[in-house]
Amino acid sequence: NGKRVRVFLSGKTDRIDVVKDNLRIVDYKTGTYYEADLKADGKDVLLENPEKDKVVQLMLYKYLLIKEMQANRFDGSFPNSTSAKDALEKFPILSGYYFFRKMKKGFVGYELKDEPKTIHEFMPYTEDFVNAVVRDMLDESKPFRERGGEGSEGGENQEMREE
Repeated sequence: NGKRVRVFLSGKTDRIDVVKDNLRIVDYKTGTYYEADLKADGKDVLLENPEKDKVVQLMLYKYLLIKEMQANRFDGSFPNSTSAKDALEKFPILSGYYFFRKMKKGFVGYELKDEPKTIHEFMPYTEDFVNAVVRDMLDESKPFRERGGEGSEGGENQEMREE
């Protein structure tokens, strides 16, 4: 109804590392996956299809890490004493999973075809998505129902928050 709503995002990922000149956000999963679950054409598909929740999770981890690094709140270290802000420019950010049941696959990232490639464009893209989710959640004409799922699987190593 046009009112502003304050939203807090937070997430806990299992690992953040630099491998082969890429900054990786890694979440370990005990289950398995279907490749199609980690791919989407655009953020509109994410809003419509609850099967794409893994893409949403990984996209939001990436967003939260960028916010932490931009604000110099990230307490990790980078090669050659690179600062967090400089690391944003130097290292492409990948967000993905290791699935214990498919370890031979290695690191599996998500694919969102219309996701912008630059941080400058990625941040408002993601914020638009979050705004759409919140508007949808607060729409009184739509039923709000709990969805079944795997439950919370997350490490306690790195917490990321943004208001």
